[in-house]
Amino acid sequence: MYQKIFIGFFILLIASTAIAFAGGDGSSDSPYQITTWADLNSIRNDLDAYYVLTTDLGSGDTGYASMDKEAFQEQRIADLGLSMDATREEIREAMHEKRFNEMREKLDLPNATEEEVREAKREQMGEKPFQNKGFRRGRMGPN
Repeated sequence: MYQKIFIGFFILLIASTAIAFAGGDGSSDSPYQITTWADLNSIRNDLDAYYVLTTDLGSGDTGYASMDKEAFQEQRIADLGLSMDATREEIREAMHEKRFNEMREKLDLPNATEEEVREAKREQMGEKPFQNKGFRRGRMGPN
């Protein structure tokens, strides 16, 4: 009996965590279709996929702001692999490390330093390194 309950609970858990969009497969030819606030919230689980908003989502629709601020923060901290006891500095550092690793992976530079990643990103975007050109003198805004 307990085995059946466990299996049922396990199936329910898997079904509740699966991303179920109204349609599409996430490719550029067939993007995931966003029809609910839950769909929109699920984008964070696959940032490399393609999406299309197929309906207008309003603040009166079901699911709008269904996650309170505290639950949202707990989820973000858990996603970083930290406990709720983490200090603000630990959270900030974990977020920075996550972004850095994502960028390093995206640029295909597995052993690059942070400065090498920044330089590669600048080159990819066609930017020159920052150059201070000084302040413009004169009045700013409408005359």
